[in-house]
Amino acid sequence: MPRKPSARAARIWRRLAQNYGARLAEQYGSTCPPDWCEVIDRTDNERLDRALVTVRRDHLQFPPTLGQFEAAIPKREFGQARDSITDRLAAHAIRTLNLCEHQSWKPWSYFGVKVEDGKRLLPTVTGVVIPECKHEGCYRFGKPGHRVLATDLQA
Repeated sequence: MPRKPSARAARIWRRLAQNYGARLAEQYGSTCPPDWCEVIDRTDNERLDRALVTVRRDHLQFPPTLGQFEAAIPKREFGQARDSITDRLAAHAIRTLNLCEHQSWKPWSYFGVKVEDGKRLLPTVTGVVIPECKHEGCYRFGKPGHRVLATDLQA
């Protein structure tokens, strides 16, 4: 049984459906396909928004293929700057936790606090929740979920 798309993937799929209407459903179905969900869930909101603008500009009549959508996603610019806190949390979790493949594939939930910066509140990521494995065919069925905090990175 296919899993339900994440809220984020469903939101992006609705935006694509607004642009392409029935053509999107005819080509891919009424809900976001799993391979699209994977791409959407691993991409941050800012780059997704920019990709949607590019796709709408470059693909006027027909929905893009998954490859065209991926090509529209701007590449991360790391340059001299440090990786983001979400990148560092993910790398730490993968490096230090014994995750099964299902835990690696599922969307992770990042959480945080809002920090006052002069006149506004800015969201600051302080950790991530990795869901437990509920896949019965997995050799690690029932493997517990994890909660990784930004303070764990300093250890």
